[in-house]
Amino acid sequence: MVEAYNKPSNNLIQGFGALVSRQIKDWYKSTTLFALSLVQPVIWIVLYGESFPKVALPGISSNYFSFLSVGMLSFVVLFASIFSGMAIVFDRQSGFLKKMLVSSVSRGNIIMSYVVSTVLKALVQVAILLIVAVLLGMQTSNITTVGLIATFIAEALLAIGLSAFFTMIGILSADPNVQLAVMSFISLPLLFASNSLFPTSSMPDWLQWIAKANPLSYTSDAARQTLLGSSGMTNLTFDFTFLVIFAVVFSSLSVLLSLKFLSK
Repeated sequence: MVEAYNKPSNNLIQGFGALVSRQIKDWYKSTTLFALSLVQPVIWIVLYGESFPKVALPGISSNYFSFLSVGMLSFVVLFASIFSGMAIVFDRQSGFLKKMLVSSVSRGNIIMSYVVSTVLKALVQVAILLIVAVLLGMQTSNITTVGLIATFIAEALLAIGLSAFFTMIGILSADPNVQLAVMSFISLPLLFASNSLFPTSSMPDWLQWIAKANPLSYTSDAARQTLLGSSGMTNLTFDFTFLVIFAVVFSSLSVLLSLKFLSK
């Protein structure tokens, strides 16, 4: 009886794992996409990061290269998360999404498989960017194992919230042009209206208010405190509380939308 009771649960877990595994395999089997995903963080940190001096600037307790390198971790997560919405659009067009919907896997697990696979891919890029940044001269005197773990947790929470948001767009519209339009409309404003590239103290007052409502700001703030020992925009408890709420709210919304708008 116990085995019979556990079997549906095991099947759900296996189905969820299979969907995540499929998307990860599609990622690394697509040679061009996989190579670009790994090289992109290196290009950004080399071309953009090295354009600025490794000196202290007003409002920044570390040198700007270190400040920027940690902020670009959130930047990489943002652009990795964008494509979670495209994945569901392409699966809908190819008919694979319909096959998933008539399987025993719940809609919630289907949606969260897109989110989890995106998080894993984003964290790989974060690790690459961090390694390259250290090799290029990012300050390492305050880096600890606990700090690294905390940073990856913060970036994972950001990836969960962002990928869930872009997956919501994919649920609401099967048109890839809509997804691309939303990506273009949101991505750069979200980046520049955060403290990922510049400290909030250097922004005009109205932009500071926007930055303080931006999840990228709290992710970058948490990472700078844990990796660089910098003074934060707020304390770590608030940073992580904000990110947990952000991740939970948008994950829940994406699952609820899938129950309403995804039909077999």
